[in-house]
Amino acid sequence: MIAWLIVDHELWERPASPDEREHAVLYNMSTVVTLTIGVMVFYVVVFVPLLLTAWWTIPPDVFADQIGHPAGFSSLVIMAWLVASVATLGGALGSGMETTMQCGQLPTVPANVSGSSGTTPTVGGQARVRAVDGR
Repeated sequence: MIAWLIVDHELWERPASPDEREHAVLYNMSTVVTLTIGVMVFYVVVFVPLLLTAWWTIPPDVFADQIGHPAGFSSLVIMAWLVASVATLGGALGSGMETTMQCGQLPTVPANVSGSSGTTPTVGGQARVRAVDGR
């Protein structure tokens, strides 16, 4: 997970000269430590609620029927661990798409769209899409 984040977001520093090597090592170490702490905190924040929710909501007899043996607390821990791991992997893969998405930009359409009554406000030659409240 940490390696994926470093590689995908190009967080690894490469020194341009031998004099900058010491700084690059410090930057890279701080990046690895920071990402390790962040991933561990994220994992705990996902794992603990999953474990508590499974313990609170899943009837032990139904769970035992599904897994084929008596269900103890360790079975709930394994299930929560599996789901938290999949969620963490999904978060890592989703972070890779973050740079290609254009989040937060208003969609625009050309001002000369057929069927337009000509009353659509334009900005820079493109029609602005109005928000639901008319702004």
